[in-house]
Amino acid sequence: MTWAALIVLALLAYGLKAVGFVALANLARNYRAAAIQRLLPAAMFTGLVITQSLGEAGGNLLLTRLAGLCAGALAAWKRTPLIVVIVIAAGTTALLRLLLPG
Repeated sequence: MTWAALIVLALLAYGLKAVGFVALANLARNYRAAAIQRLLPAAMFTGLVITQSLGEAGGNLLLTRLAGLCAGALAAWKRTPLIVVIVIAAGTTALLRLLLPG
């Protein structure tokens, strides 16, 4: 890739960020749009977690991922610190992968 293309792409990225900032600032005046904007990050994060957890998995791999996800969700629901949630989810997944065949 040439330097010119790299600079053009960087300018486009910053331009899109600026357009999004201006557009969202205008939408924030509307109460309904502002309420939806507050919910978007959680919805997008949930979609990412589900996609990464269930995508291209089969058999025991899917089972271990779901068990880790459920254990982490339960720990988060109990309001444990984030690092503890991560350790519980990863530990559950690792333990099940160790115990289950294949």
